[in-house]
Amino acid sequence: MPFEFVLPKPGAYKKAVKDLLVSILAREHPLTLKQLLQRIRRQYGVSVTYQAVRKSAKALAEDKVLSAKGREYEISKEWISEAHAFIDELSKAYLAEWKPMRKMEVGEDVTVYTLDSIYDAERLWGDLLLDWVKKEATASSRNTFQATHIWTLLFHLEWEEKQIIALQQKTKSRHAAIYSGEFLDKIAQKFYDKYIPTKLVRDASWTRGCSIGTYDDMIVQLYQPKEIASEIDAFYRSVKRLEDIDLAKMSAIAKRKAEVKLTVIRNLEMARQIRESCLKHF
Repeated sequence: MPFEFVLPKPGAYKKAVKDLLVSILAREHPLTLKQLLQRIRRQYGVSVTYQAVRKSAKALAEDKVLSAKGREYEISKEWISEAHAFIDELSKAYLAEWKPMRKMEVGEDVTVYTLDSIYDAERLWGDLLLDWVKKEATASSRNTFQATHIWTLLFHLEWEEKQIIALQQKTKSRHAAIYSGEFLDKIAQKFYDKYIPTKLVRDASWTRGCSIGTYDDMIVQLYQPKEIASEIDAFYRSVKRLEDIDLAKMSAIAKRKAEVKLTVIRNLEMARQIRESCLKHF
């Protein structure tokens, strides 16, 4: 049976009770109808009746978007899995193919890779991470990740999950900080926090478009071109609800041809200092 991607119907944001229910349950679950009503009123300032909340929750449950456990509701795991598969299919249709890279070694401990898009750079990062997990990681390894946004979740959930599960199985010390707090950042935080303690941090000093990971003595660093970083920021600010996600627009940004440099450094003391900058948020 074909997957029907069911989302709350478009309409005025404050009137979309279904949308509000999904948004709330994306961050916190399970919740009763009374708890959902309270959060709609308190968090969104929307005047809504208990009957309207119950009717919307029932409709979403009938569409298999929500599941009920007794008097409590949460987003259906089956719907999430189907949504993931749907997004994966879209990514195949919209995203650019993996492209060759240029590699330059700067001394013994620094390697700079030049790629043709931030999408390619993120793919390479994932390959480097999995290679480190396979060849070097131990139970005592220490890993941190810091970024403005973690946008790869939108397109490569299965691939991204493979990386973090590999980290979870091989290492014990893992932490991540996302230096933003938009709607999609909150969804990402909830997803990653299942595997890696993840914090949303408001820090104006963090360079927009910067991502830094540490893996014991290895540092992986990526700076998005300023124009692209600004566009990604604008995209994240524009998404206030699930139906606002424009994957075609985001994929166009991700695959846009631009010179992107991914730097890999081997320096134990530098990695330690970067880790400490992340761990201070925990």
